[in-house]
Amino acid sequence: MAVAILLHLYQPITQTEQSFREIYNACYLPLLRLIKNKRNSKFTLNVPLSLIQQMQRYGYKSWIDDLKELKESEKIELTGSAAYHPILTKIPAEVAQDEIILNEYGIGYYLGRHSGFEGEAGILIKNLNGFFPPELGLNSNLVKLIDSLGYEWVIADETCGHKRGVYSLKGSKLKLVVRNRDLSNAIAFKRSINVKDLLYFTNASYHEGKDLDHVVVVDGETFGHHYKEGIYILDTFLEELLSREIEVISVSEFVESSEQRESVEIKESSWGASDFEANSGILYPMWNHPENEVHKLQWDLVGLALDNYKNVNKPFSDGNETLP
Repeated sequence: MAVAILLHLYQPITQTEQSFREIYNACYLPLLRLIKNKRNSKFTLNVPLSLIQQMQRYGYKSWIDDLKELKESEKIELTGSAAYHPILTKIPAEVAQDEIILNEYGIGYYLGRHSGFEGEAGILIKNLNGFFPPELGLNSNLVKLIDSLGYEWVIADETCGHKRGVYSLKGSKLKLVVRNRDLSNAIAFKRSINVKDLLYFTNASYHEGKDLDHVVVVDGETFGHHYKEGIYILDTFLEELLSREIEVISVSEFVESSEQRESVEIKESSWGASDFEANSGILYPMWNHPENEVHKLQWDLVGLALDNYKNVNKPFSDGNETLP
């Protein structure tokens, strides 16, 4: 039996310096230390460009160096995503692709190599096997884009219409990895929770008598920022898993070892929607609720920006080895 844990670390590029430093001390620093020191465990992290740029901006180069070292030692794997966390299903494919490629370039710039396979000038990042869509917002059009960019798997929520596990996708080489929603949400949102409560979701009795592997996908800020005791809870949870001989593995390892289920299609989905909301067509209640007038105005503004996107200079081009 195994558990794969994907942690999504993100701060908006407009975050204040004071808030960023507070979150760094409460979460990012102790979280990376925990990952580094946790024996017999591997983790999957989504660390988009927006977070790494702020680490550099505020003097946390040592954190970036530690992240790079963990990647090179294969203690962690990184995922692809969008550089500045747009909901990719809500923007044009051209813009979504630019966001994804910029993120790859940024991760390569900070965490990869500044030369190609044969020593030529360039930016190179290897082994971005998986893709984390912001807010786990996913639909069939985005699947096609992610597939075309060479990714091997994509994370989704159970609101996509399928239970936790690994699936083939019809008409795509991508594997669909559906997180354990109950376990993930228990970790993310329940307070005063004890580890026994979390272990309950991994018991065979909870899954019709079957021993199943699980993928947990949560915000990294859960641990120490959203929840002060979160680092302790995560540490204790990991130790309990290991003591029960439950492996803690990367998502790519999970995909490789999992039995592939039937080939499926998906419904548009996100991790922010309840089953009721998803069935009612409200897929992004925190960002695009049909009854929220502020959301409507914000999307009008987004539409105005997108109308002018083609006239904006692209942030990087071939041969440019610096980031703005």
